[in-house]
Amino acid sequence: MNAERAWSALEQDRQLLSELAQQAFPARLAVVGGALRDALLGRPARELDIVLEGASVAEFARQSQLPFTYHPRYDNATLRLPDGRFIDLIRTRGERYPSPGAAPEVFPADLHTDLARRDFSVNAMALDLRGGELIDPLGGQRDLTHSALRPLHDRSFRDDPSRLARGARLAARLEFDLEASGRAQVPDALRYAPQTRRLCGELALCFQEPFPGKVFERLQTWGAEHLFGANATSSLLLLDERRASGNAVPASIYGAVWLALQPDPAEASRRYGLGEKALRLLARARSEGRFALHTPEDEVRRALQLPVPLPGLAGADLVALGVAPGPAVGQALRFLQGLREAGEVSSAEDERAALKAYLESARP
Repeated sequence: MNAERAWSALEQDRQLLSELAQQAFPARLAVVGGALRDALLGRPARELDIVLEGASVAEFARQSQLPFTYHPRYDNATLRLPDGRFIDLIRTRGERYPSPGAAPEVFPADLHTDLARRDFSVNAMALDLRGGELIDPLGGQRDLTHSALRPLHDRSFRDDPSRLARGARLAARLEFDLEASGRAQVPDALRYAPQTRRLCGELALCFQEPFPGKVFERLQTWGAEHLFGANATSSLLLLDERRASGNAVPASIYGAVWLALQPDPAEASRRYGLGEKALRLLARARSEGRFALHTPEDEVRRALQLPVPLPGLAGADLVALGVAPGPAVGQALRFLQGLREAGEVSSAEDERAALKAYLESARP
């Protein structure tokens, strides 16, 4: 892996990036983080993360002549490219953690200090946009070659337990694994997770991954299955199988299934910011409502292996519709139950029509 491979993956943006570097001179611009990591892996970069060393983010954003939004609280800006993609521009900085799980104290710093504050070595590289060289002071290329996630120091998960969740998302997406030094820090992450506000937003991001169940499977493999409360891995993996088979399984279904396995779903939804949609979906799936095959409610019931509600027509209804009293009633009820489980009936009217056809087919 080298700088040329990264530039090759960034070819469509090469001219623009070179122009931005010239505009920034004598300040320094560099592509960092996930965009560079993916470029080195030969994967397209959907959005670009760029750091600026030695100049004001707000002033440079104005000089860029690109549409932008400046965020003064974080001293960063979002630049909009002509094709609709975005560049996240941020000043190089360092971080100090006053206590485990607390929000970091941020201060201006040089590029090497900025790289050293990051979560994993594969995210701690930079592509200098003026000189063109790849800056890799912490062995990120080596770890990319070995598909390894390595924290940058032995307090990494203690400082910020949400790094473990981000690592699981990355590992599931890229088929990477957590290196031994990272696994040794898992107890720290679990210990300080309850007091880490950053972790609360990570759960929703897990459900946005291509296969969220794999994220939780990674956490389970690393001994961190309780990072997000009760272990829901097996049920979420069932949803992954449904998605892999071509079924529509949106994030709200994953959220509803995860909530179902927590001691207090409403409190868990509030804590992790999942909103009301997943909660309402779970309530419907647990109700006696009647839902067709492949609806969100049906998918939740399948993942949780909830019993399908019995048909609305009772034995007396069947007799009134022409079913002979006795064993034939049980047979007809089982017939309707099968149709309900297959999603072929979703109302009492559907069941009456199906029963009529069933009786006609049974006549000699």
